[in-house]
Amino acid sequence: MVQTDPLNVRIRPMVPGDVDAVVAIELETFTDAWPRDAFTQWLAEDWAANFVAVDDSTVTGYICAVEQDDELQIHNIAVRQSHRGRGIGGSLLQQAELWGRDRLKLCAILDVRVSNISAISFYKTVGYEMIGRRRRYYDTPVEDALVFMKVLQGDVAKFM
Repeated sequence: MVQTDPLNVRIRPMVPGDVDAVVAIELETFTDAWPRDAFTQWLAEDWAANFVAVDDSTVTGYICAVEQDDELQIHNIAVRQSHRGRGIGGSLLQQAELWGRDRLKLCAILDVRVSNISAISFYKTVGYEMIGRRRRYYDTPVEDALVFMKVLQGDVAKFM
């Protein structure tokens, strides 16, 4: 499904031609970046949701998520540094959540570095709640992850 936000940024499914731009954003954003092959392999999987944000013809952000049992697991989300603060991350997250709801997922789960204060603030703002911590989850550098969850449908009591 293609969406347009007020900033004239379209959200659409990722295609093979987007992978180079996605990898560039990944390298710009993360110290433990995923390899190119990870993105290309997921494009062929029907259990994976891969979307990009496009401003004119430039890929400005992406999100990769997978379905796991009753959950939508958000694996990666990033926005080009020059385009942050414009609502693109929120639009990408909404698109992935919609995909998860369409597949009857009860909640969305994601991990974030404890030091990534701006991401933690963003996730709280869009309705995610911290539900746990994974010790020494990240390798480069070694750091804990906070686990966040958002109920997509159903009763929150099922998760407590």
